[in-house]
Amino acid sequence: MLSPPRALTALAMLLSSFSAATAFAEAPSPEREHAAEASADVAAAREPNGPGWAFGSPAAEVALSAASLASLAAFAIPQQRSSWGPTAGASSNATLGLISDFTGSYAGTGLAMLGGLGFEVAYYRAQGDPSPWVRALRSSLVEAEAVAMTSGATLALKSLTGRCRPRAWGNGACVGGEYDAFPSGHTSVISAVAGARLVNALRSPGNATARFVSFGLAEAASLVTGALRVGAGAHSWNDVLGGYVLGHGIGALMALAHPWRPSDLPGTTIPLRELEGAARPTELPIRVPTAPTIAGSWTFHF
Repeated sequence: MLSPPRALTALAMLLSSFSAATAFAEAPSPEREHAAEASADVAAAREPNGPGWAFGSPAAEVALSAASLASLAAFAIPQQRSSWGPTAGASSNATLGLISDFTGSYAGTGLAMLGGLGFEVAYYRAQGDPSPWVRALRSSLVEAEAVAMTSGATLALKSLTGRCRPRAWGNGACVGGEYDAFPSGHTSVISAVAGARLVNALRSPGNATARFVSFGLAEAASLVTGALRVGAGAHSWNDVLGGYVLGHGIGALMALAHPWRPSDLPGTTIPLRELEGAARPTELPIRVPTAPTIAGSWTFHF
């Protein structure tokens, strides 16, 4: 497993990369802004299917990313030592601990996020979105922010609670000097990804199989990681439960902080029509999505 300073540096670089890639990929041009204004009424009729900017604003997205990164400063909180012992002492199992590094923690979570990016691209392609990679990066940014914020919260709780790890417990005291058991960081960070994906899958219209499969894999990884951490002697069951709840909660809240955004579905344009009774010919371009939509009627008021 990476040392805490290196792991936090890698996480900060990951979040910064996602922020930069998303901003660059969606940098507005005058042409795009004009097109967006011209099709505002049509956009309202499209099916929403992906996260937009945090709280609906690019500035808020930057602020949220900055706050997520700033939470990592909790690493500097002095480690407290309490008399809160583990549920039971346990011997260390290095093999299970190594496996848990690749199912949870930062290594496993990074792998899960890369896999999730592929599922997001598959979802957007199935919806007919012309920019699946751009939209998928936005989902990955949400996950990265959730992981960073969860890491900060986990580090703060570890330092403040000062609970002894099972493998360091003996004769009623923390003889091994490891007081950072609660909550499980391996479990919390992968659970943050699962929490964000669950919210996004539930909000997705139409066939969201790719998103539910992506959530299922992250959820399975969080459960397996928790079991491995207990088996490795690194945590008690309630350390793992604390990390599981913390990660899912922050991940879900981070996803909800990003309003659902319409997809730029390709379509065809009905020829311009002349409206009867108008003082002069009025042109009305109507863009009809080619992807499946909910049937209904549209009424235009002038």
